Formats: sequence, C-alpha cells, structure tokens
Amino acid sequence: MNNIKELTQEAPSNFQYVSSIKMPEEKKDTVGESAFTQRMIRKSGLVLAAGIVAGVLFIANDTGSVYEYNEEVQQAVDTRVSETLSVGTVIAEKDDGYIGADYDVTLSTDEEETTIQIWDYASEDGDYVQILADDQAVSEPFMLTNKPVTYTVPADGEIKIVGIRDGGDGITYGIYYESDGFIVYNGVEQGGTNTYTFTKE
Repeated sequence: MNNIKELTQEAPSNFQYVSSIKMPEEKKDTVGESAFTQRMIRKSGLVLAAGIVAGVLFIANDTGSVYEYNEEVQQAVDTRVSETLSVGTVIAEKDDGYIGADYDVTLSTDEEETTIQIWDYASEDGDYVQILADDQAVSEPFMLTNKPVTYTVPADGEIKIVGIRDGGDGITYGIYYESDGFIVYNGVEQGGTNTYTFTKE
C-alpha cells in the first residue's frame, strides 16, 4: 500500500483517478435511442448484408454448372443422351416435367464394380432420389443438386433410381456411367423408378 501512495503522490498535476472522471452522457436522438445503439444498429446491418452477399456467392460457386444454351445442349435435350457434355452440365433452366425411360447399358469393363455420377440437370428445387443396386440401398434418399455426387455400384445387375420427392415439375437428373463414358438425362415421377440394367461387355 505504501508503494501505491508514493506513486499517487508523485503523479503529474493533470493526473486524475479513474473513479473521479465523469463519463459524458450519451446523446439521445428524438426517438430515445442512444448514439451508441444507433451505431450498433448500423454496423449490424452492414455485417448482415455482407453475410448475405457472401452466402449467395458461396452457394453460386458451390452448386456446380450454370445453364448455358448451345448446340450440344440442345442435342442433349432432344436425344436425352450425350457423349460430349461434361459431367454436371445443366441443360435446362427449370424442370420440364420430363418422365424418362429405363435403359439397358453395356459397360466396357472387367471390374466387378463401376461408378455412377448423378446430379440435377435443371434448377435445384428440392428433388430427392434414392439409388438401389439389385434392390439393395446404395444410398439414403438425398437431394439432387447441380453438383454431381458419385456412387459405386455393381457392373452387372439392375441399378434403380427411385423418385422420393418431387420439388416441382418432375424429378430431373443426369446420370453418368464411368465405364461407358456417356450421360443419360432422365426423369422420374415421385414414387416411380428408372431401371438401368448393367451388363459387362
């Protein structure tokens, strides 16, 4: 305590103890909010706006391809297959109610298994599917997005895409077979099934 006394006694003349300093009263505006509250509200609004912009940009960059019309896309729309478009290509701006078909697929492989990639080829509107291989679940029901997801399936047998939930105007998806190198742009009703019968060459 003596040390503290000595220090305070030797303090410069313009020195004041914190306890003796009067804090200025915050200015009030006409509706009774303090200047501090107004500053916080303004800053919160800026932070919220920046967060929304960042979220939108993240989603836009993370969801895969963006629809771009060209001759190859039109051919894929007409034939529902493509050997030239990239995996994940979006061929429609919105679901077109297309209900597809079953396919027999001959795979060029000696392997027991192959991989498939599947995505929503139109707008991401909450379509859900499930993948079965010989009536055994390969996946849980999942939402289709424009970003392809990959599953390993047998290279012989039946692969089924089951329509679990229609987000609106039909469940649309692209499916790519790694061992064969082509894409089918297909569609299925809620509660319906597309069957792909795989046979090794």
